[in-house]
Amino acid sequence: VARGWSTVAGTGFPPSPPCTLRPDVRATTAQLERALDHTPAVAFLVAERPDQAMHIGAACIAGGFRVLGVHGSIPDADDLVAALTPRPDTIVGVVYPDSPDQIAASVAAGATFVLGSSQDPEMERACETALWIPGVSTNDPIEPPYVVPSTWLHLRCLGSIKDDLEHLTALTNLHPDTHVLASGGISGDRIGSWIDAGARAVGLREALYSPTLVTEGASVTIRNHAAAAHREATRHSRIAKRL
Repeated sequence: VARGWSTVAGTGFPPSPPCTLRPDVRATTAQLERALDHTPAVAFLVAERPDQAMHIGAACIAGGFRVLGVHGSIPDADDLVAALTPRPDTIVGVVYPDSPDQIAASVAAGATFVLGSSQDPEMERACETALWIPGVSTNDPIEPPYVVPSTWLHLRCLGSIKDDLEHLTALTNLHPDTHVLASGGISGDRIGSWIDAGARAVGLREALYSPTLVTEGASVTIRNHAAAAHREATRHSRIAKRL
């Protein structure tokens, strides 16, 4: 059993007390941004069961990922956040939370960021000390007042690759001081296109694993996909561009 992992139901990992986290365990927003400077990608963990999500997370970490997003649809998602957060090599957030209560529980468990699907002020208030990243989609207008000025935005890509990339470029041109994290069907071999179009980072799921790989428990294959995507993202990072 790997050191630093705590309880998630059904995983077989040893028990640990419920979180209220020590302040030095939770990663800061500055640490998140530095991690994305090196590798501008977040591994999204999506599964039907917590144990499956835990094994996806372990495979992505083995593939090099530091930033993980736990999907709010996973049962006991806040417990999964608590299990992953104490690892010194990870920065953990919650993605698509289903309620302010889930956000509050995830932040108490150690979430550094919350990636929303909308610009819901109630969700934002629940974030407290965590970084709130409100969501917009490529079907939405990009002009104020629809897009509320924010340090970060989550762009959900719902159209064709060409249209979504054009939308991203227009959004970042109109809001040059906003960091945009783009997600939705982004393949590993197209990460550079999204970074070049203006994304600060990308959220990845399909590039890392399929539902079939998760069901089969194909951790080695998921790790290999994660390693390839991590290498590609790092190649297009801010740090690489400075060299």
